[in-house]
Amino acid sequence: MKIRKLNVGAAALMVSVLLAACRGDAATPDLVEGALDNGIVTMAAGAQTPVEDGQPETATTAEESEPETPASAVTLYPSTYLDSYRVQGQYVTASTLADGSVVRQRVDARGAWVRADNPYGYDAQFTVNVEAPDDTEELVYVLLGEHAAVKSHGSWMTADRRDNELLGDPNGLFDLPAMAGLASGEAVGEEEILGILTTHYRTDDPAQFAAIAGDAMGDNLVSVSLDGWVAPEGYVVRYVLAAETRDGTATDAAGNLVPVTSQQITIDYTLTEANGAVAITWPEDAPPAGEVAIPGFEAGAFPLPDDARLTPGVAALEIATALGENAVERFYAGNLSALGWSFTGEYGVYTATKDDLVLTLLVSAASSAEGGSTIYIFRGTP
Repeated sequence: MKIRKLNVGAAALMVSVLLAACRGDAATPDLVEGALDNGIVTMAAGAQTPVEDGQPETATTAEESEPETPASAVTLYPSTYLDSYRVQGQYVTASTLADGSVVRQRVDARGAWVRADNPYGYDAQFTVNVEAPDDTEELVYVLLGEHAAVKSHGSWMTADRRDNELLGDPNGLFDLPAMAGLASGEAVGEEEILGILTTHYRTDDPAQFAAIAGDAMGDNLVSVSLDGWVAPEGYVVRYVLAAETRDGTATDAAGNLVPVTSQQITIDYTLTEANGAVAITWPEDAPPAGEVAIPGFEAGAFPLPDDARLTPGVAALEIATALGENAVERFYAGNLSALGWSFTGEYGVYTATKDDLVLTLLVSAASSAEGGSTIYIFRGTP
């Protein structure tokens, strides 16, 4: 199933999609399709890897004919070793189209993480700002105690917090997993960052970078420059990447998918604080913690199946139910229509509209043996 030109407002997904641009699959209007087909919505963007005695797991030894670092190297996160941290990242692509025009996309992200005495072991807050052709978006999400809030298109969605690896360690969202292989580069020397004595590694060898990054850029890579600073425990404190690729695709200012002759990709990621005074607070303009809020509905008024299990996700609310897709369609067609909303769509993709509000509902079969469906609710634009 192809889903075209569906604006879901999933700004944070653009972080993953921007990285997909390295493979020639530039950030396109197919965000929903990519999210579903590639499992971005539900898979872990950076699940924490437990280690024993503070030591990284041993990576599989590469064959002699290959560069030293295998693609399966384990990525470690600062939350394994630190009690709190702040992080920021900037992701920029500049795509040159066949007519010589340039399309730029930029994502600025920042986050804070602190170990906490709650069922999840931490609290966190993330902000992602996306600038794309003809589109600017800010996404904020807060995980505090047993509650979560996500802000998209200027409106908050709130729900009880549940286990969700995607909304977990912010380093997992901003970091490039391939950076686990940084140590295969040339060791430049030791440098102190935030009181951490790091080892500075560098590579400008496309073949070596390909071994570090796996298929992140495929055969399209023309040149690369990568500098990384790694803590003694193995997690990345900072990295700076500049790369050029060829023959990819991008979206032009009109939102159409078009071929590009080249792309310039730059990523600058860094921890900005380690073991500092991080305090996560509930947003003042968000609905009270503990209430389920959907734009266009009073708190607790959005219709839910009797067995609904809610999980906050990136720019979306995820609802699990034993109902099949057809039953979900009938449930929302009836309940939303009764509340004055129009409801249209088919094959698991539905749009609910009332006044200037738009909600997109994506319904997919649950992966569990028990069956049922998973519903993703996004705030859209008219």
